[in-house]
Amino acid sequence: MKEPHETLLGLDLGTNSIGWALLALDEDSSPTGILASGVRVFPAGVDGDFEKGREESRNSKRRSVRLARRQIRRRSRRKKKLYNLLAKSKLLPPADTSDPIEIHKKLLHLDGQLRLSFAISHRNQQLLPYLLREKALREALTPFELGRAIYHLAQRRGFLSNRKTSPKENEDCGVVKQSIVDLDAEIKASGAPTLGAYLCSLDPDVARIRCRYISRSMITEEFEKILQQQAPFHPILRDRQFVSALREVIFYQRPLKSQRHLIGFCELEPKKRRAALSYPEVQRWRYLQTLNNLKVLFVNGDERKLSDKERSLLIEYLERKGDLSFSRVKQILGFPLRGKDAVKFNLEEGGEKRIPGNRTLSAIRNIFGDSFDTIGPKDIEKIYHDLVSIRNPSVLQRKGARVWGLSQEKAAKFADLQLENDYARLSLKAIRKILPFLEKGLTYAKALECAYPGRDSSGKEPLGLLPPVFEAIPSLRNPAVARVLTELRKIINAIIEKYGKPTMIRLELARDLKRSKKARQERWREMRAKQQAREKIIKKIQKEIGICSPSRSDVLKGLLFEECGGQCPYTGFQFGFADLYGTHPKADVEHILPFSRSLDDSFLNKTLCLARENRQRKRNRTPFEAYGGDPARWNEILHRVSKFNGDSWLRRQKLARFKTENLSSEFLNDFCSRQLNDTRYASTLARDYLGLLYGGYIDASRKTRIQTCT
Repeated sequence: MKEPHETLLGLDLGTNSIGWALLALDEDSSPTGILASGVRVFPAGVDGDFEKGREESRNSKRRSVRLARRQIRRRSRRKKKLYNLLAKSKLLPPADTSDPIEIHKKLLHLDGQLRLSFAISHRNQQLLPYLLREKALREALTPFELGRAIYHLAQRRGFLSNRKTSPKENEDCGVVKQSIVDLDAEIKASGAPTLGAYLCSLDPDVARIRCRYISRSMITEEFEKILQQQAPFHPILRDRQFVSALREVIFYQRPLKSQRHLIGFCELEPKKRRAALSYPEVQRWRYLQTLNNLKVLFVNGDERKLSDKERSLLIEYLERKGDLSFSRVKQILGFPLRGKDAVKFNLEEGGEKRIPGNRTLSAIRNIFGDSFDTIGPKDIEKIYHDLVSIRNPSVLQRKGARVWGLSQEKAAKFADLQLENDYARLSLKAIRKILPFLEKGLTYAKALECAYPGRDSSGKEPLGLLPPVFEAIPSLRNPAVARVLTELRKIINAIIEKYGKPTMIRLELARDLKRSKKARQERWREMRAKQQAREKIIKKIQKEIGICSPSRSDVLKGLLFEECGGQCPYTGFQFGFADLYGTHPKADVEHILPFSRSLDDSFLNKTLCLARENRQRKRNRTPFEAYGGDPARWNEILHRVSKFNGDSWLRRQKLARFKTENLSSEFLNDFCSRQLNDTRYASTLARDYLGLLYGGYIDASRKTRIQTCT
């Protein structure tokens, strides 16, 4: 039954609970009493112990098994296709079946026959395919020997990164690449002409033959050398069509499936996807918002906005130079940095350190040099699309040289250029509508009102009850948030059916709002200190390493280097700052407690580790599991950690992780960072979801119906 007076519904969203209270309001909209209240507790939308940070999506196990199944199926199909191609060319025994098991039996039978041509020994028994690969480089092989050697190349075809950004951002990929570099050095040191020849020279009882990381280029190089050496003895290898088919079967790797369908939709143009943050127009949209909100604060308390001349001057710098620090802004505008006439900016007082400029065009300009000014807008857009669409660095390098006229050195830098990989909250269509008003100097709120008048009201008819979550938000991908909103729908619809639709709804995030002023001030000082440390590392990387725009992982390495003093805590090995960067860094960023087991990706759980030590000894183990059995070394490790530089609390937290003997330790019970992030995200979506009840969270009469407390 509907109550005769207005009501206010308060909601407190958590990842596995929702607290609610329905208040009665008087004519002045002041609370007069509680009509009803309650808490709904539910399982989080993920499996595992969410409170301890060890959760995973309920789909993740099924997904991982499905991926493994697909990989096995594709590998089997590739080998079957290759076997049939070789058998058809009489390089392998004919196959009467396409059954992988029967083909495997034929290969085992063939291996048994081929072993008879070599001296029977335990070593030769283990190395047969490698013996054939080595023999192929110096003398003629029989047709079946040649076919078996080629087939073995397909079985062990090596690693090939399919993403331009993977080697620089993915720790696992970094370990693989470092292992490949080490193996390549071993091959060169041995004097072996190919990978197969090197592995053939090893004693399988002493050195590991299998379970090595190898690169695709090693296999392709060996493949070409074998073809070159064996072509005079086998006419089929001089058939270009056959050789081309061989290459296709052995080395084809399907391109990554586009994930564009996972990009969120624009809040202003619901049918359009959000724009890439790296797009030049999006970069301009971002910095114009900042400029239009910028105010100069004088010592006497006066303040003013930027003049048109000042604003135009800064726009020119932001377009050409990228980011500008506020100190640099003051220099450009002629303001004194110190003294009684020194000024500040409003955003500077709020804790901001710089104005983000057009990082995309600035980075491209740095490579093209003065010639960039002669390039037209259409060609600039083509250059940008090359950078974001071409995944193969070598292809991008060739295009930079041939199409855009870059030198080989500049083309290499062009191929290595990393742009921001995030997305704006709006689509390109919406941004292009708003940009003209931002160009005029309007604040973002006013520009938004001009471009989309009445935007806060969806223009839709208010709904009586909330619809199913995935019907209202089809692009929702977060399982924890989906569960929160599903449970929220149950609460809201039940309240409406019993008490009627609330006049207003207030949401509160699961963050600590009850800190004292002193605690908030301390928190702010900590944040500023961290920001200053990051700024220092960024400058050091730019000066000593030459990376103009250090990535987040680059800065993390620098922070960890300062913390450990350039010494691996596990081995005591000393390395330089430059050893952390480049194609083959000597040290890895390593999770103290394995991420796969702790799901702790915070700074507290990271340190630097000698790359070889990380792969061969530490691996996916806790420090205690890897080194606890050697008391002397274990104590040395703990002593090195206890001498870490920096904050004493941080040092104690890392030492506690090093000392952990099992992963059920007390500190893993902390509220994990993902939980808070999921909760904030849920509150943002909940505002728009609840707004369906009123035709928008601001209704047609311009009254705010849904308020989010932050």
